[in-house]
Amino acid sequence: MADRKEYEVLFGLNARMNSGFSSTFSRAKAEFAQLGSDIQNLQKVQANISGYQKQQAAVDKTAAKLERLKNDERLLQQELTAARAVQASASEAAQKAAESMGAESDKAKELALEAQRAAQNTAHLEREHQRLS
Repeated sequence: MADRKEYEVLFGLNARMNSGFSSTFSRAKAEFAQLGSDIQNLQKVQANISGYQKQQAAVDKTAAKLERLKNDERLLQQELTAARAVQASASEAAQKAAESMGAESDKAKELALEAQRAAQNTAHLEREHQRLS
């Protein structure tokens, strides 16, 4: 405890002996206040940097997703083009088949008419054969 008392006495003597003691403490106090303010400003800057880093990560993630979607779109466009080509080919084949069926149908009608004429001629020949017999 004597050390403390001794320290207080010395402190008091130094304070009286040094006329600038009060101003030194005032300056120290002001510097501590400035340091506190600087620390707060640095904390704000750090928060801004952290926010920026989070935003940048979100932008990077969105850009990667956009690139994947563009790639998917290109693939879908290629598939669509291929499907349209197949559709056009199938449509052309169906048209040719329809034309071919139309021609075959016409031939079938002609053959049916010829068969009908032949049947009529056969019937006529039978009547003539019966009349002559």
